[in-house]
Amino acid sequence: MKKINVFLFAVLALLLTACSGSGLKPVSEKIQGPLSEYFEVVTRDYKVKDGKVSIEIKRIKDGFPEPWEKGMEVGYGDGTITPLFSVEFQDGDGNAVGKDAADIIYDIEELKAIAALNTDESASITFDCPKDAKQFKVNSTFKVNGKNDSDQAGAFSTNLSGKIGAYAIQMTLNVEADGEVTGAYYYKKKGPGALLYVKGTKRGNKITLSEFTKDGEQTGTYRGTYSGGVYKGHFSTNSGEYSFLLTEDETMETLDLSAMDFDSFAAALSDEYTEDDESTYQSAGSEDWDDLLQSYEQYVNKYIAYLKKATKGDATALAEYPGLMKKAQEFAEKLDAARDEMSASQLARYTKINMKMLKAAEEMSRH
Repeated sequence: MKKINVFLFAVLALLLTACSGSGLKPVSEKIQGPLSEYFEVVTRDYKVKDGKVSIEIKRIKDGFPEPWEKGMEVGYGDGTITPLFSVEFQDGDGNAVGKDAADIIYDIEELKAIAALNTDESASITFDCPKDAKQFKVNSTFKVNGKNDSDQAGAFSTNLSGKIGAYAIQMTLNVEADGEVTGAYYYKKKGPGALLYVKGTKRGNKITLSEFTKDGEQTGTYRGTYSGGVYKGHFSTNSGEYSFLLTEDETMETLDLSAMDFDSFAAALSDEYTEDDESTYQSAGSEDWDDLLQSYEQYVNKYIAYLKKATKGDATALAEYPGLMKKAQEFAEKLDAARDEMSASQLARYTKINMKMLKAAEEMSRH
């Protein structure tokens, strides 16, 4: 099945002529943020191909910032480290024209390679690049999970992107030193003009939130764990219960919560967690094949739609479809590895999605 998937993606990709953009340069070799002492950008001309650029990162000092300890691996669970890089792309006058950030889930292998570098060695990480970019600058974040994140006692804020079930959202959370949490989010389909608000508590690595409308009506509850910039668990509302997985998003603009009176919200929450709750959080990841299949199908659908637009010369689609192809391939590889763990209905759905790709390839090859 994996060979078939690779063939399908190759057929679809070959329907477009690979395009290359002009080179672009770093504004500075210096990386901003907590990793600035440990890594720098290799200064050279970078080639943009198919809307992507691979930026070379060189290690200039061993180790990582405290409380890192030797032997820690890259990841997003307790006891791991999360070194992330983000890029701001600029035009020739220094105006921002786009942003992209490494994802601890999708880009973990590239991040592991960078973390494993010895002094003066380099490795590359790939970012989506807008076609009008002429230069770029790199920023960084760093976390030791379980020390300065899951058990964090101080106040912090974070921007998160991901999905509740099949629905894409973006969320801003503010966590106070006493564990009080406030925030807001919106469904990407509706946009930031349709905000929903959340209020709750953080105890250790567990965050429980009540969802409210702007009028103070409680409409749902989040129960999950937060670790390494990843908030995952289950969301309950009148229409049912949905798993969610949200990851830190360096490119997202922080939502303005200053006008909302969170004290007026009376959250009907419980801070009590049972063993069943904990097992639910643990199972809300890679073993939830229904969610993975849902995400895979969405990426395949979007990829095919963008590919069709790209063949007609749509500039936005030309820039976006390579990234969609990459992520759809990654989903396919994960699902191929999990075939023996799928139920008969899940396997049938996986086959149906692959047949959809094959049909699209056949249709487009006739044009």
